[in-house]
Amino acid sequence: MKSTSWMIASLVLLGVPPACAAPRTRQHAPGTVEAEARGKWRPPRELEVDAEPPPPKPEFIPLAPSPDNVWITGHWAWEGRWVWVLGAWCKRPRPGAEWRSGYWEKRGSRWGWVRGSWQG
Repeated sequence: MKSTSWMIASLVLLGVPPACAAPRTRQHAPGTVEAEARGKWRPPRELEVDAEPPPPKPEFIPLAPSPDNVWITGHWAWEGRWVWVLGAWCKRPRPGAEWRSGYWEKRGSRWGWVRGSWQG
């Protein structure tokens, strides 16, 4: 319960509605899936790190709150170390829109974050 209280308090402070609930990372990291999906937060244009991200974590995906919601998968964020950002259900911005998840790509000897976006 302690972590749930922390998450709700963080969401309130950040102005993120509880419709998409997952903890947010600091601004220099990719951010939370719901903040990014809602267009409320954008990572820096060029976020690159020297460390390779770990493999994705398996996630338990709960039932969708409604047919208008899309599962936004979790991802690794960089906060001086790798931190897992939980996935979340988010409401589609328009009918038929699909979420294209963000991902880390190799750029020479570094790793860069490519942010997610709504398609369609």
